[in-house]
Amino acid sequence: MIEEAGPSLVRNGRLSILGRWLDELPAAIFSGQSSLLSLRGFVAASLGEVDQGLDFLDRAEEICRSAGDPHQLAQVLVWRAIGHRFQANYRASLSDADEALTLAEQDAELAQVKAEALRAKGICLYHLG
Repeated sequence: MIEEAGPSLVRNGRLSILGRWLDELPAAIFSGQSSLLSLRGFVAASLGEVDQGLDFLDRAEEICRSAGDPHQLAQVLVWRAIGHRFQANYRASLSDADEALTLAEQDAELAQVKAEALRAKGICLYHLG
């Protein structure tokens, strides 16, 4: 249920609710679950725990690559791009946003992810001048 509702809660700015839900889950449930790890990572990064959030997102990325899941990988990369931006690591953010764009452009179902990636890239380019 959280995996399905999570992206919508993120888009609607309901991060505290999502964070509380994720905190209620046993730690073992996150093992191998890229969607839950990425949600937890994005929420943590967005709520100020950027290093911890990036760690979760890095683990989610590894799982997506191992599983060959380009849809989830694109979302993870966009959220990690945002986390990198929070740390003013604009080059890493651009790299993740560009890879997410490459994945999203190959699949019409990823239009929302493509929009998020374009936004992340634009903000980074703005900060880089």
